[in-house]
Amino acid sequence: MDTDLGFLIVQIKQLSDRLFNKMLSERGLASFNGAQGRILIVLWNKGCQSIHELSLATTLAPTSLTAMLDRLEKKGLITRKKSPKDRRKMLIAASEDSLKLKAEYLAIETTINGYFLSGFTSEETTHLLEDLTHLRQNILTKGKL
Repeated sequence: MDTDLGFLIVQIKQLSDRLFNKMLSERGLASFNGAQGRILIVLWNKGCQSIHELSLATTLAPTSLTAMLDRLEKKGLITRKKSPKDRRKMLIAASEDSLKLKAEYLAIETTINGYFLSGFTSEETTHLLEDLTHLRQNILTKGKL
């Protein structure tokens, strides 16, 4: 079977991003986009993180991440502070203002996940998640990322 798996994955990501950004805008949350939301999710769930930790958790390159963090900080959605353990290290935290957006953001995420998995059985969903996790691990390992 001749497939272009990479192209299909890119299309799914692009459509997903467009849908996510549309829903954010419709609900008055246009102060950040889906990619920036992924950063906030990590901060909401894990608390303060270094740029390195955020890069690993979001799979964003540190250079892309830094620019996104600058925009989030200008919008008052994150704060930066020096690490008490290593003053050379900067820690990123979700701001109080961003925490007010968390429930709405998670509701959008739940709706979109429902769209993604519409028509899938519970067993198919489990296999899909296992397969996608395996695929991601292959890319990280084989691609040496």
